Amino acid sequence: MSTSATARYVVHAAPWSSTAGGNGPTAKIGEAGGQVLLPPGDVGDSGRVAIAADPTGAAFGLWQAKGHIGAGIANVPGTLVWNECMTRDFDSAKGFYGRVFGYRFDDLSADGFVYAALNVDDRTVGGLGQLPPEVPAQVPPHWSVYFGVTDTDEALAKAESLGGRRMTEPQDSPYGRMAQVLDDQGVPFTLIAVES
Repeated sequence: MSTSATARYVVHAAPWSSTAGGNGPTAKIGEAGGQVLLPPGDVGDSGRVAIAADPTGAAFGLWQAKGHIGAGIANVPGTLVWNECMTRDFDSAKGFYGRVFGYRFDDLSADGFVYAALNVDDRTVGGLGQLPPEVPAQVPPHWSVYFGVTDTDEALAKAESLGGRRMTEPQDSPYGRMAQVLDDQGVPFTLIAVES
């Protein structure tokens, strides 16, 4: 990955990984081939923040909680339900996230699709996948977030009424009906139906 000042990063709704303390993870990022884009800094009494990119160029945030612990509710409608990194160099990204965050990986690959669940202890915390060859070259490696909804078609219509744009038509998946959306500022995210 280029570390020059001209390197470009595309804005996505990126996940924020919780850190236990100090600046430890940011030191590991450089050692593992990534780049710290925004060095650790205080956000008042709320916590400390840093922004980084993996060796393939996918950007993500780090959060060390103080007064603000982050999301208190997840995995229900109206909340974050999944974080996912899609990249063109799966093996490099897998090595990076394993080394920096200690993730374990459960292979979920099938039929030409390379994908693994990211695990911390006994919890699945996200996914890592290889961008398929049919994805246009201008789509960069990226992290994306999935928000749970009770009805994907209804939520997509609401997003469009508020200035969002559909990137994909709603489709059924083994995990729930889903659609990719751009918000009114052009930031992509995914809606997925989950049980309440």
